[in-house]
Amino acid sequence: MRFTFYNWPTEYNIDDYSRAQNTFLQRHIPFNPDAIFKIGNPKPKYGLSDLDFIIVPTMNSEQIPPYSRWSNNLDASTKYILCHAPIIMPKHILNNIHYLLHFTDINKIYGQNIKIRKKSNKDDLINLLNIINLYYPREFLKYLLTKKINVKSLLGSLNRFTYVLQLYQKITGYKDDEQKEFITNVQNLRNTWFTQEVSKEQLIMHLDQAIILVLKLIQKLLMYLDEIKLWNTQKIPCTYYVTPTQSLLFRQEWTPKKALIQSKQLFNKFRIIASILPCQLFPFFWQTSIPDIQKLINMSIYRKPSISIEHDFKNYLVNRQKIIDSQLYNYYQYGEDCMNLGTGFAHGLLDLSYKYKMKMFLKQYLLRQSL
Repeated sequence: MRFTFYNWPTEYNIDDYSRAQNTFLQRHIPFNPDAIFKIGNPKPKYGLSDLDFIIVPTMNSEQIPPYSRWSNNLDASTKYILCHAPIIMPKHILNNIHYLLHFTDINKIYGQNIKIRKKSNKDDLINLLNIINLYYPREFLKYLLTKKINVKSLLGSLNRFTYVLQLYQKITGYKDDEQKEFITNVQNLRNTWFTQEVSKEQLIMHLDQAIILVLKLIQKLLMYLDEIKLWNTQKIPCTYYVTPTQSLLFRQEWTPKKALIQSKQLFNKFRIIASILPCQLFPFFWQTSIPDIQKLINMSIYRKPSISIEHDFKNYLVNRQKIIDSQLYNYYQYGEDCMNLGTGFAHGLLDLSYKYKMKMFLKQYLLRQSL
């Protein structure tokens, strides 16, 4: 089956991006926020990068309108650049943003200065584990299995993965020529996108390489986790867990080759795009799930997991969960339109919405029949 390619990037320039940012500020400054931050590189790749923002509301801020209410009135170039809703994040959560998200850059563009807690080594490791649970390898499998490639989206996926590889290298000190070559190739691809012709075959090659590397990354991460002994993995059952935005399957006997084969089998049988992960990653997923989600997980496994997590690490996760709970309350206050789905963090919040429970049960039943 041949791939279908769509949504090829459109070339824009610095003036288009400046106009889009000014439009965003003009729309939101009248609602009296404490501050507005821009996420990402201060010098985006024009035509390839989106503009993403964090809005810090005050206690007296007017209700910030949902993105869907005003985005339809934008001109084509501005709508292309402002393609995500902003993140609405109160000051006390922004102070601790490194509990939640791994950003390379957060730059204030309006309002008061807000102190952000310095990032720690635990932040880096937690964010890496969280990114894998949220994204990989499903982020790339969705293109491979459906044979449909949103070109602009794929370029963004490849770029984000280069930062994941760099984060892994920072945490472990591990240097890999294959990872280094991939990072260089993706950077060159983006730098020359509008000046050199890129074939569809080249895009498929980058996709295939990304899938291989992400599975190898998970395998190497297991060895690192075994070295630092954050938790005991001796009594973790074979289990699975599915939500509307995440499909996760944890297996005892995991290899990169088996994981890819089983993902293809699940898609062919049930049209489910699932990340199949080693059971050694399950403790992090369990520990960072709220009690109601843990009850759902209990329904999909044969016995309750017995997990022993290193004391300081567990305390860190407890503090992190308090921040997540605060942001979850914020999500219920402002609604789904005010959560930036481009960051990935919002996907985790959306999974907690009770209205999706029946869909979860249905997908769990389908997976049970396939194993």
